[in-house]
Amino acid sequence: MVIITITGIPGAGNSTVGKRLSDILEIPYFSMGSIRKRLAEKKGMTMQEFNKYSETDPSSDHLVDEYQQTLHEKHPGFILDAKLGWHFYPNSVKIYLKVDIRESAKRIIEEGRTVEAWKDIEEGVAALNDRLRSDASRYKQLYGVMLHQLNDYDIIIDTTHIPAEEVVEKILSWLKEHKKLDSKPI
Repeated sequence: MVIITITGIPGAGNSTVGKRLSDILEIPYFSMGSIRKRLAEKKGMTMQEFNKYSETDPSSDHLVDEYQQTLHEKHPGFILDAKLGWHFYPNSVKIYLKVDIRESAKRIIEEGRTVEAWKDIEEGVAALNDRLRSDASRYKQLYGVMLHQLNDYDIIIDTTHIPAEEVVEKILSWLKEHKKLDSKPI
């Protein structure tokens, strides 16, 4: 069974691609971002506010990180959509999805995410830049890792101008080419 970790900036298609791969490969999908979003909602915070809060109280990061580190105990193969999935599962197939930050903000606005409700793309870009800075700072402090270092990944795809289905096809082709799949047909 294969373990696939997917990351990238918000709005790159991590969840969409991860869920689609999960359906095709018939393995579970887990999203650490969804867990963090639920924690933010419980506190009545936006993601930007929640990340600021997490800079001084890392308990939510620890909770999410401890959870993701146990997934392999119950699941021999899975898709993990997480900022640090590649770090916790170094032998996974590590995928990084890139996207232009303005396109990212546009996608998030169109999706209507409640914890990321911005009035326009400019506000979204500013909030995303703040979130990326916060994530990078927290994970450097907690684990000594640098986020978004592309040499940490097996597959890097810019999703700015291609649909999710094409991204999935590129990943499946790479998995087949590198013999990372069981003999199950796709």
